[in-house]
Amino acid sequence: MEAALLFGIAVGFDLLGDWRGIPQVFAGNLFNPDSYIRLVRIEAGLRAGQIGYAIPRGGFVLHWSHLLDSILLAAAAPLVPWLGWHRALFWVGAASGPVGVGLLAIAVAWATAPLAEPSMRWWAGVAVGVAPGIGAYGRLGVIHHHVLLVLVAVMVAGWSFRAAAGWRGAAVPAGAWFAFGLWLTPETWPFGLLSLGAIGVGWIAGNEGTARALTVAGATLGSLVLAVLLVDPPPGRAVAFDHVSVVHLGLAATIAALGAGLAGIDRLRLGAAGRAGAGAALAVALLGVWAALFPRALLGPAGMTASPGAAVMLASVSEMRPASPPAFAIALLLGGAFGVAASAWVARRERSWLALYGALCGLVIFVLGARYMRFAPYGEALGAAMLPVVLSAIGAVKRVGLLALVLFVPRIAPSFAPVQQAGPGCALADVAGRLAPDAGEIVLASADLTPELLYRTGVRTVGGLYLRDVPGFLRLRAAWDADPGRTVPEAVRATGARLLLFCARPAVPVTAGARTHPTLAGALERGRVPPWLRPLWHDPESGLTLYRIGG
Repeated sequence: MEAALLFGIAVGFDLLGDWRGIPQVFAGNLFNPDSYIRLVRIEAGLRAGQIGYAIPRGGFVLHWSHLLDSILLAAAAPLVPWLGWHRALFWVGAASGPVGVGLLAIAVAWATAPLAEPSMRWWAGVAVGVAPGIGAYGRLGVIHHHVLLVLVAVMVAGWSFRAAAGWRGAAVPAGAWFAFGLWLTPETWPFGLLSLGAIGVGWIAGNEGTARALTVAGATLGSLVLAVLLVDPPPGRAVAFDHVSVVHLGLAATIAALGAGLAGIDRLRLGAAGRAGAGAALAVALLGVWAALFPRALLGPAGMTASPGAAVMLASVSEMRPASPPAFAIALLLGGAFGVAASAWVARRERSWLALYGALCGLVIFVLGARYMRFAPYGEALGAAMLPVVLSAIGAVKRVGLLALVLFVPRIAPSFAPVQQAGPGCALADVAGRLAPDAGEIVLASADLTPELLYRTGVRTVGGLYLRDVPGFLRLRAAWDADPGRTVPEAVRATGARLLLFCARPAVPVTAGARTHPTLAGALERGRVPPWLRPLWHDPESGLTLYRIGG
């Protein structure tokens, strides 16, 4: 009953917070370009009889694993007799965001349930449902794994801290959830490792069974990673950083070996200080060996691909930038700041090393969220988990003030941001039919339009913002950055495109820093069409214009 209440509260607030977008979904639109590219890959796999990695007509490989694809296919299958695969996948995918938010609310309330009064736990559902960062990935019409990743991080942390406190049987689910997260995307490994670190803190504190728990968690992780490698191997190479690979099998072995080593230290009967020092030295040594074998794992998003120019491409991804202006930063980061402060308060109040470690982990997550917007939801989840804990320990008057701060301020903060003039919508849905005669042609368009072009039309594209498409992205960037001149620039010719689709909106086609020379993108934004572009049609409502390259 409590789980159903939490789910309903979170989904209700999530839908209410984005009620203006609901009609757009019913009109056949999705949000976030990744939503479209996910469906493109799944539908291409259905036609081929096997879901692979290549994106037809896109000319690139999508490195994402197939776990979320499989979940969407399984959920859509019962609807196929009535809707067909295309519409069934659309609706199941569109609903996956709010469903993920509801499940996250249940996980968040469970994670800190031992510390909170039952009557206060439902506030976790409210906090998850109104969190702006979680809502950005969990709104109706977004098909992405980010909310699931936060859910996995919460579950690994919840089981790890239970194992650290001596709970029997907690290590197996901790390792299993860690493996589930790695299968979704390897970017979860730092969060999983931080969580399992709590078991090490429990070992230092002398809690019974923690060394064995770490070994069991590592062994569970390794066994499941090996199973994933057998059913969903990385595309092209065994050592991969953007997909589950031997890198993560090595991490699992390192964790299991550390647990076995800690058990060996216990048998030495060292004093408290010597025992803690020996354990810390062993952890540094083993993790150091793993890092030396796979140093790119420590480079964060930039280390997930070895392609030259990856840093330039990542700089063009909006979610990989800090939140700005300050009003939006407050909205995204206030929940994480509260989570850190609340964890530190509990640590001081209970004199708990585990709570202090949780606060330090929260600080790391907060810094990540401040540096990269995509990680802000992890901090929001921590804040939502700690809200019932703090509410259980304070009086009614303070509760009102705290709820206003944590729930209300993040929702109203964006209203204080400078108002930007609205540009055209650049909606492809209404003009996709006009591109039907151009099926098979290469179209030069902005990177964020590429996925929807592939989903709605039969055209081919130049490149997109995906880790294994850095060469295509660089070709795309070079074309938009070329001096328009009076003849077709060589960078445009190099794309092979015969058509150019442009929409004059504030988001430039490819953001790559200031330019000291005239660019094709800049010229079109100012309405200065070079003579080698011949307009074929213009849609005033969407703002889209199609040009023939070469006149």
